[in-house]
Amino acid sequence: MGVLQLVLLKPLSEAEEEWLEHAADSIAVSSQLAQDIEKRKRVEQELLVAKDEADSASEAKSSFLANMSHEIRTPMNAIIGMSDLALKTELNRKQRNYIEKVHRSANALLGIINDILDFSKIEAGKLDMEKINFRVEDVLADLTNLVGLKAEERGLELLFDLSPDVPVALIGDPLRLGQILVNLGNNAVKFTEQGEIVVRIRLLEQTDEQVCLQFSISDTGMGMTEEQQQRLFQSFSQADTSTTRRFGGTGLGLTISLRLTEMMGGKIWVESKPGEGSTFYFTACFGHGDENSMPLVAPAPDLYGLRVLVVDDNASAREILGSMLATFHFEPEYASCGQQALQMIEASIQKKEPYDLVLMDWKMPGMDGVETVRELQQTYNDEQSPAVIMVTAYGREEVNEAAADIHPNGVLSKPVTASTLLDSIMPAFGHEISGRSRSGVRRQDEENAATHLKGAHILLVEDNAINQELAIELLSVNGMKVVVANNGQEALDMLEQQEFDGVLMDIQMPVMDGYKACRRIREQEKLRHLPVIAMTANAMAGDRDKALAAGMNDHIAKPINVLDMLTTMAKWIKPKISAADGRHLPAEPVAAGPDSGAVDFTRLKSFDSASGISRAANNSELYGKLLLRLATHHAGDADEIGVAIKKGEYAEARMQVHNLKGMAGNLSADSLFEAARLLEESLKNSSPDAAQIDNLLQALSLTLKQAVEEILSVLKVTHEKTAQSILSSKEEARLAADKLATALSMGDFAAISEALAVLPEGCEFSHRMQQMNEAFDHDGLQDLLHEMQQYALND
Repeated sequence: MGVLQLVLLKPLSEAEEEWLEHAADSIAVSSQLAQDIEKRKRVEQELLVAKDEADSASEAKSSFLANMSHEIRTPMNAIIGMSDLALKTELNRKQRNYIEKVHRSANALLGIINDILDFSKIEAGKLDMEKINFRVEDVLADLTNLVGLKAEERGLELLFDLSPDVPVALIGDPLRLGQILVNLGNNAVKFTEQGEIVVRIRLLEQTDEQVCLQFSISDTGMGMTEEQQQRLFQSFSQADTSTTRRFGGTGLGLTISLRLTEMMGGKIWVESKPGEGSTFYFTACFGHGDENSMPLVAPAPDLYGLRVLVVDDNASAREILGSMLATFHFEPEYASCGQQALQMIEASIQKKEPYDLVLMDWKMPGMDGVETVRELQQTYNDEQSPAVIMVTAYGREEVNEAAADIHPNGVLSKPVTASTLLDSIMPAFGHEISGRSRSGVRRQDEENAATHLKGAHILLVEDNAINQELAIELLSVNGMKVVVANNGQEALDMLEQQEFDGVLMDIQMPVMDGYKACRRIREQEKLRHLPVIAMTANAMAGDRDKALAAGMNDHIAKPINVLDMLTTMAKWIKPKISAADGRHLPAEPVAAGPDSGAVDFTRLKSFDSASGISRAANNSELYGKLLLRLATHHAGDADEIGVAIKKGEYAEARMQVHNLKGMAGNLSADSLFEAARLLEESLKNSSPDAAQIDNLLQALSLTLKQAVEEILSVLKVTHEKTAQSILSSKEEARLAADKLATALSMGDFAAISEALAVLPEGCEFSHRMQQMNEAFDHDGLQDLLHEMQQYALND
């Protein structure tokens, strides 16, 4: 106001002074408000920047998980697929046991991998729970394979206590249930030095709509304090926080278990005291399953009332076995050691109420099970001695060796379930095994799906040669006729020319990917209802939704699970020519590889040939054929990759490197695989380092050249027989090069095709040029022409 007075050169009136004071207050408020608005704008800007950074981090994490998923699934595909093929061959009992465990464990490992990779799904609330018919005993069988061996190695007993009132069949997600049990079971083994781990399942509630169960996993380990228990279910948090980290793990297992139990309508908690062990409890609710579709677990009627002596130093084991025996209408009695068992057997014979069966634990203090049975057999004749089944928490082979001189009537491995117990007892009394084993159920389901699909005409759209080989064999052995397209465009061309009952579509392919190909298929009225199923290593959150959005009917994840593949296909594909008609054509025969008897694969220094042959279902002829395919069809891949890089087509180059890496991995060409992996990683950068890429490309080229030279040297017999296919004739090369040069200069498509026809089928130039011609890549053809001209001129 003083300033205004000076400016006006006259004093202000009282009213003017009052007005100006009020205005000054308003101006001060407005100024403060302007500052607040400016501050808010800065905060909003900072929030936007933070959000962009968070989105970028989330996108990077999703990209990393997608890449990890694809890389893990590629070798898993070989393990699961090849072990499944091996199980269909003639194997002795020991070999079949080993391969079945590999196959089961690989499938279970895939489930664990899926759960780890799906942690992002859980965080986003997008994890789907499956609802299928399953048996609780089947889940426990998988738990035995995954946790039982670890328990055995630590000298622990793993016991299952399944209440008889738990329904046989349930509807829910057995994989997710198994994941919780594996997480808790592994933790129990990890933190227990001696004693036992008991898995109990009890019926909580049963209504017409659902069944609610309580699961518990008890151990005799070190236990936990209250403070440790409070941290257990937090992400990346563990009870073992010492700097020495005696116990490994990521700290995600219990967090995942917590989320999964909540999704199953249950809860999870722990009861523990230091030095007294721990018990983890969780509840889950399921639907009622179809018990008619499940194997019947019941003894033969003439075995009712069987008198059984259970001999075990572990009180929990005695109680659990006795409970199971009672549900079969057997009459159990108990002994805690070998000496007590012999006394009870003697007393029963004296009373003329002898035992019909003895379940004898092997490892017991004092007189062990084998010594006890040996003394029993020396004391009584065959008519007086009861049947004996050895029970062990250790390996069957080990107990068979220890008991070789006493010839027990059977061997039963812990943890015992009702069905495995009965499957051991029935043959001991001359009866066939009741019901069907889990592997038998699986095989039956697989056979049912395969029977439905027999005669189906399938279009397999897949660009990777090794994956083609595996899929062709899996489909062919199940009675389907298979035609292969290398990309989406080829698939569209073939669908114009032939009728198919269904399409298995890979996603990542050159020329045209699976999504685009399926959209083009659905645009055609006649193909609108053709079953198209994605079969891809893209199995992250949202990948199935993308496939469905593109018009596909379903999604099969790689690595291929044969049962899942066949049942998914059978759900959608109905052969026009059924197997019963007898009119379907057999599958295309697989071309013969080199004579395996004439080849010494150990001379392949760049390859782990033993591993490679194993991946090829132990078929050395097939392995030789795949090696020859690499040498004759992919010898120039490094040059093609170099051309793409020079053009700045990094995505195309990365795809080619990825395919070469996949083939190298399946053939066990470790150095070539590593060279391709390094180049692929470098090409993923948004701004690739040109010098680094050039060095990595040179390394890849040299490694590939060495691998090809080894193949051609080792497969000398085959190389001599197919010399023409490798275009060894300089005259042929000159003739083809001259014709192609003329055709390209004129832009005459017919002449280009005619020039390419001069090249022998299967030669490396022919295959690459045909691909480029089909893609109308005439720049690439010019580069290859120059390469072929140089080849023709060199001596």
